[in-house]
Formats: sequence, structure tokens, C-alpha cells
Amino acid sequence: MMTKDEARRALEAELRSRKLVKPMTLEELNVFCEEMYKRLEFKSHSERLTDILKWAKAWQSENLPRSFPRGTKLFGG
Repeated sequence: MMTKDEARRALEAELRSRKLVKPMTLEELNVFCEEMYKRLEFKSHSERLTDILKWAKAWQSENLPRSFPRGTKLFGG
């Protein structure tokens, strides 16, 4: 079992490994959060999905641009 801080760091590492260049759609975000919910075990079971969603949204907001100039490549590589 991991602490919330360890779980947040694991989630952020997973987001970085996906090399996202734009925020996920709501559907993609929901799928990602469900995957992480199944993988991450930390003490606060009742708040786990809420925390995962909050962390993922915060990471995207801090690390990904919101708009793109015309011709911008939208996939990592």
C-alpha cells in the first residue's frame, strides 16, 4: 500500500511516459483514471478516484498547452 504522495508521483510518472502533447478528452481522462484506480492502492479508498482525477487534471493543466498554432503536430513521438 502506498501513501497518497507516492500514488500521485506514480500517476504523474505514467502521464509523462505517455508523452501527451494535448490534454486528454473527457472520455480518455475517464479511461485513464479507471486504469490508475485499479493499479494504485493507497490508504484513502473512499477518495481514491476523486484524488486520481484531481491529480490528472492538475498535471495536464500545468504541463500541457491549451491551444495550438495551426499545423502543430498533435501526437508525441
